[in-house]
Amino acid sequence: MITNNRINHSLYYLNHLNPDIAEDSINFLKGYTYYLFKKPDSSAFFFSKVQNNHLQTKSQILASLNYAYANELSQSIQYAHLIPSDTINSETLIIKKFLLAGNYLLQNQFDSSNYYLKSVNPIINYKYQNVYTNMNLLFEKQKKFKLKSPFLGMLMSAFVPGSGKLYAGRKGEAMSMFVANIIFAGFTLEAYYRSHSFKSPTLIVFGSLFTFFYTGNIIGSYHAVKRQNLSRQKQIKNEILATMHSATSNILD
Repeated sequence: MITNNRINHSLYYLNHLNPDIAEDSINFLKGYTYYLFKKPDSSAFFFSKVQNNHLQTKSQILASLNYAYANELSQSIQYAHLIPSDTINSETLIIKKFLLAGNYLLQNQFDSSNYYLKSVNPIINYKYQNVYTNMNLLFEKQKKFKLKSPFLGMLMSAFVPGSGKLYAGRKGEAMSMFVANIIFAGFTLEAYYRSHSFKSPTLIVFGSLFTFFYTGNIIGSYHAVKRQNLSRQKQIKNEILATMHSATSNILD
């Protein structure tokens, strides 16, 4: 049922099995079911309950991975450290190092991440060469990543409408905002020169529109920069998690 994606049916039968028969196997299968169901918090919980030696190492690996997906990084690191490392260059040791390197990278603890990453010898096991390469690339990307200042985006747009959007990487919005502000500013000035009165209905209409777009341009730039920061952070985080997942995928084959 699990392999056929009949997740709810699987959980129903697992919940109705007698736990005294094979509690560790049931917990492992529940953890695996929630893993497929993309519920990492529940998956990690059941994997962490497995005590049987035969399943324990695999469960610790998967518990660590799922805690990372659930953003419980301290728990993920804790279970990664529990993974046996008594055999030099064993496959489980390689996976353990990748999990620790990825977790510390997600926390921006670059020294710790680099320590575990550099201790991996991918030549020993060719299956992990791509994981090693990707994790190194992500390490450099995360280390170089700098948050942009939303307040600088506001200031830029106050001087040149649309420039804050351009700073946030939104070229289309930047051009639209620049053009809209120029047009309404031009109409406002023309209305003033025609009437020479601040009470002119035309001036009031276009002046209000210019004020609306100009203010919106400044406030919008602030939020655009914040969204861009969050988007880039989320993208790198997802890439790190995907690489950690790739490192553990071989144990499920």
